[in-house]
Amino acid sequence: MKRLFKICSSAVVAAAFAVPGAVNSATESADFEVRLTILANCQITAEDIDFGTYSVGVTGQYDMQGDVEVSCASATTPYTVSLSTGASGNYAARELRQSPVLVVNYNLYTEAARTNVWGDGSGATVTQASDLSSQVQQFTAYGRVDPSQPVTPGVYVDTITATVEF
Repeated sequence: MKRLFKICSSAVVAAAFAVPGAVNSATESADFEVRLTILANCQITAEDIDFGTYSVGVTGQYDMQGDVEVSCASATTPYTVSLSTGASGNYAARELRQSPVLVVNYNLYTEAARTNVWGDGSGATVTQASDLSSQVQQFTAYGRVDPSQPVTPGVYVDTITATVEF
């Protein structure tokens, strides 16, 4: 009987140490980051500029305008808007072309006074920039065809690329 009591008491002592939360328990922790990256996103649209019909010998300017619109996911996204040179490859002398040799000179400007050529910021050109006040902004491209150019009748065109860099 003594021996049976010894075995039973040993089992009770062992069971006490197997209880959860007992003296032999331990914990480990690890930290980790939770991250989200939000990319700036902007879209650009531009309307065509049509100077209409040009009459040879007219002394007044042929002025027309069109809007470039930029829409960004956030009003706080800084960006610049540039215009390409078109077919001429030259900001100082953009050309509407009927063919490689039949051209009409024109240019695009950032303001109604038509003094600042809208380009890519190189040379004497300027770009437009966000004012960080609104998700959608419109910029006006002010076009001008110089008067009294010797031209051949026909349709003259150029393609300009408007680019938003953000």
